[in-house]
Amino acid sequence: YLLSLSTKDRGTALLIHRLTTRKTQALFKKTKGDLQDAKFHTSKPWVVLVTQRYVRIYDLTTQTLKKKMMGGVNWFSSVAVHPQ
Repeated sequence: YLLSLSTKDRGTALLIHRLTTRKTQALFKKTKGDLQDAKFHTSKPWVVLVTQRYVRIYDLTTQTLKKKMMGGVNWFSSVAVHPQ
């Protein structure tokens, strides 16, 4: 799997590409906030989305929001996911 993030004219597209079957799927139709970064979790079927103010973790199997975190900074720009 490959995750791609495209920001163009304030419209944000988050796409998951399945390389074995050559299929692409849009993850969300609308995003809350401007997406800055997106990563897969290293061992769980989760995707971590970073907006300017929040970090959201979504479960891909149940397609639900697992956790929403707000940091003590003015602007998030990237995220790094560690297994432990």
